[in-house]
Amino acid sequence: MGTRRRQSLVKAYGIEACGRQRPAPRVGEAAVLAYERDAFVRHVLDGDGESAARVAAWSGDVLDGEVR
Repeated sequence: MGTRRRQSLVKAYGIEACGRQRPAPRVGEAAVLAYERDAFVRHVLDGDGESAARVAAWSGDVLDGEVR
């Protein structure tokens, strides 16, 4: 496998040169990731109105949410 191809795989999939994947998120990040996922579902997928307004609501919630 060529160097360029290997570098693109590392970037795209997080695969290291030895074949290992990047480590999982730390325990402290789990609450933040769960909150961001729930906010996405709540505002973007289940929200009402135009898509731009839903994305703006999600962005505001994620940046200023209670978990932060």
